[in-house]
Amino acid sequence: MAGDRTPWKPSTGASRLFLRQVAVHQDEVGVAFGIGPMEADECQIGPTAFAHALLA
Repeated sequence: MAGDRTPWKPSTGASRLFLRQVAVHQDEVGVAFGIGPMEADECQIGPTAFAHALLA
């Protein structure tokens, strides 16, 4: 969830692919993107960490 919005439907599998891509990029650049693990079809997005990762 990002605030009150749901950016995707986790049950489709697209979110799993996205989270795997995030993990690869985090490892490559050495910066946490602020996207938490999938739990009960949701993951938390830390907007500050996410914004800093994009700027890095």
